This record gives sequence, structure tokens and C-alpha cells, in this order.
Amino acid sequence: MFLRHTFMHRSLTRRLIGIFLCVLAVIGTPGILFAQQAGEVQTTGAVLSFSPPSGTMGVGKTLTVTVAVESPAPFNSANAVINFDKNILSFESVSKASSAFSFWPEEPTIANAEGKLSFGGGGTIGLTGKKTILTITLKGVKEGKSDVTFTTGSVLAADGKGTDILSTKSIATYTVSASAPSNTPPPPAPSGGDVGSLGPKPEAPDVTSTSHPDEALYYNAPKARFLWELPPDVMVVRMDLDKSAKTDPKTSYDPAINEKEFDQLTDGVMYFHLKYQNEGGWGPVTHKKIMVDKTPPPEFTLDITVPASSTDVKMKFSATDTMSGIDRYEVVIDAGNPIKILLAEIKDGEYTLANQTPGEHSATLKAYDKAGNYTPVDGKFMIEGEVPSATAKAAVDDTPKPTDWSLIANIFLIALVAFLIGYLWYERKAFRKEKYLTKREADELRDSLGNIFAALREEIGEQAGALFQKPNPSAQDREVMENINEAIDLSEELISKEAEDVRKLLM
Repeated sequence: MFLRHTFMHRSLTRRLIGIFLCVLAVIGTPGILFAQQAGEVQTTGAVLSFSPPSGTMGVGKTLTVTVAVESPAPFNSANAVINFDKNILSFESVSKASSAFSFWPEEPTIANAEGKLSFGGGGTIGLTGKKTILTITLKGVKEGKSDVTFTTGSVLAADGKGTDILSTKSIATYTVSASAPSNTPPPPAPSGGDVGSLGPKPEAPDVTSTSHPDEALYYNAPKARFLWELPPDVMVVRMDLDKSAKTDPKTSYDPAINEKEFDQLTDGVMYFHLKYQNEGGWGPVTHKKIMVDKTPPPEFTLDITVPASSTDVKMKFSATDTMSGIDRYEVVIDAGNPIKILLAEIKDGEYTLANQTPGEHSATLKAYDKAGNYTPVDGKFMIEGEVPSATAKAAVDDTPKPTDWSLIANIFLIALVAFLIGYLWYERKAFRKEKYLTKREADELRDSLGNIFAALREEIGEQAGALFQKPNPSAQDREVMENINEAIDLSEELISKEAEDVRKLLM
């Protein structure tokens, strides 16, 4: 009985553990997924790239290339090994001057004999978007084409775990021509023509801005970043940023670059000017307009009144912004959620905040301009009446809340673990009790067997004495009695041994 109970106990326990692990796999995975959706922690892959991704240079001439990381998820470090054809190209220099990284555990190192450049850098804050990491100067060694690749690399998320979020390692291809293009600008072409003495002039650049994408909107970005595609025949570019819409740029970049960032921005309308030069001469100028507003609205006043016997709050305010203009307001009562106030909702400079609960409250009103800058102002007000209890306050907000599936999954798992622990504790307790009872019964059985065999021996002894008192007992009678005594001895020995084995098993 005991061994049968032990077998059933272990079999059931194994089944319960198996069921628990299956439920954990089924329930835990959706819980993690729901938690990710609720917390928006999913990340999108980062890209290591070269800019420009292609270009041409003459033998002995140079081309400037930037290495960048682009990621919508915050990152704070990157490392890579870059390989190139050492017979076609050489890396003349590498610069960290315009890098988004501030420290370098692995300094950028050029090994032209191996056709390799390695680096590893990082920063103290999370970066998003496209960030320049290094600026490399390439030099043409001999005619041909060379792929420049990231053979290894990683981009680590700023998540406290160092998660590698690199998904794409771009490839660039650069061509070295047989003869170096001349760096001497050709003579100015006759006005009114688009064809120079050495061929057609370049077209006007198509300029985009990642910091100020819409020319009709104001932005509060501290820097302006511009990008453009660089045609293969363009050798030099000229650019400037100022307040004039018709500037002919004078600042040259040779070799040509395909992006530029400015940090000296002033409020108001500004223009980025860019033009190309090829062997045919200078092309037309593109004037890219941006609108800058980095200044919050001026300070303003907030007047709060509560009519008698009312729970409505009257708020009077009027903010101004001379640059981009006021876009909206937001008010926060106590530590609640922001309430957006559109300009159309304000009547004669007054806005009514209805159905406020009794008691003293604080209010913070923010005036936002159209560039996203804001200025806050604080106030207080009192609503007469009995302050609601905590239960009543909790009942005020009856807005349906989205189901927290991750919390439900976690509660279920905790309950399941608690059940399993409780069951194992109960089974162990029952097992110990059964073990104790069985051990006691085995001891009692051993004692009883001793008494039984003693009584049996006594009875057989009496019968044998009576038998041997007869005159001339036969040899057969004597043999029978001896066999009986041997059988009793053997039975007692075997049963005592089995009882002792059971007793040892239970110790």
C-alpha cells in the first residue's frame, strides 16, 4: 500500500509540474506581448550606413565620406569593422570632430595594409534619428571600383541592457577614375546659358530638411539639417544659410558633400542656399526656406473665479506670441491629465471648466505656440461643499480603461504557482503521515509476528511432547516434527527480514 501510494504521489506531481510549465508557456508569452504593447517597448532595427553611398574620385584624389547610425529607437553606442579594397582605395584620415559620440572605448584605427578601419564609441544619452559617427577621407590608389562594407558591427539600445538593435549594414561603392578631375573651377559661363565649354551644367539641387521638413510650418529645433542627392559628376558645392531669399552662396566644399547641419539659428524665416559645380560650370541655386521659433510665448496672467454655489470654474487668460502665434492651451488640475483647450473654445478671453469637485485645487495652464514652445502659469481655486470621500473620488472617473492583459496574466501565474506549492506541501505532509503510520504498523507487525511464532513454537512443542510420550515413536514422526520446526524457523527469518527492510525504507 505504501509503495503504491508513493508511486501515485510521484506520478501526479510530475503531471502537475508538466501542466504548470505548459500553462506558463501559453500564458506567459501573451503576457509579455501585451506588456510590450502597453509599454510600447518594442524597438525597430538600426542602420549603419555611409554617405554618400557612392562617388567618384581620381587617382591620388580624395573623397569625404561620413559613417552614420540611423535608428528610431534610442541608442547610445556603436562599434564596427569597415573593410575596403586596399588595392583601389586607402583611408587617409578619420575625424571625430562632428561625431554624436563623446567617448571612445575603441579609438578609430586605420589599417590600410589590411584594408580595414575599426572603431567603438558611445555617449551618455540616448540618440534617435540619423547621427554622424565618423568622417573619413578616402583616397584613390588606382583605377577601379571598391565596395566599402561593415564586416561586423553592433548598435546598442539605450535600454539599460545593451540590446543590439542593429538590423542593416549598408554597402557603399566608390569608383577611382584613371585621371584625376581638375579642382580648378572652369571659367564662368556666359550668362543665360546652361551649357559650359566642357558640357552641360548641373541642375538645381533638390534639398530636403529632416529638422524643418515643411516650409509652411515653424519649428523649435535647435539645429537645421539639410540633405541632397549628389550627382556623380558634381565636384564642388557651395552653400550658405541666412535671412535673404536670393543669396548666391560663397562657401565652397571640395570635395562635394551631400548633407550639412547648422546650429546658429535665429528666430524668423531663414533660407538655405545650395548650388553644384561640374566640369560644365556652376548650376542654378536652390533656396530652401525654413521657419524658426525657439522662443516661448511671453509670460501672461491667469485669473480664476468660481461663481457662488457653483462647481464650474471661470478661467480668464490671454497669451500672445509674435513669431509663430498661439496654437492652443493645456490645463492640468491638481495631478490630473492635461485638458486641451482650443482657441475656438475660448469666449471673450474666458474658458469654463465645468463640474469640479469640492475642495481646494491647483491649476497649471500652459500656452503653446505653433512651434511647440510653451509658457506655464499657476493658479488656485476653491469649490465650496463637502469634500468627497476617497471612494466617491474614485467613482468620479468612470471612463473605461483598457484591459491590462499583462497584469491578468501575471496574477494567473502567481495563483497557479501558489496552488502548485500548496499542493506539494499537502502531498508532502500526507506522505509523511502515511510514512509514519506505515512504519508504526511495520513495528507492530514485527512484534506481533514474534509473539505468533513464539506461541506457534510452544504449541508445536506441546504436541511434539505428547507425541514422543507414546511408546516407540516412529522415525517418520520424528522427521515430520523436525521438518515443521525448520519450516517455522525459515518462515520467521524471511518475514522478519521483510519487516526489517520495510522499516529501513521508512527511516
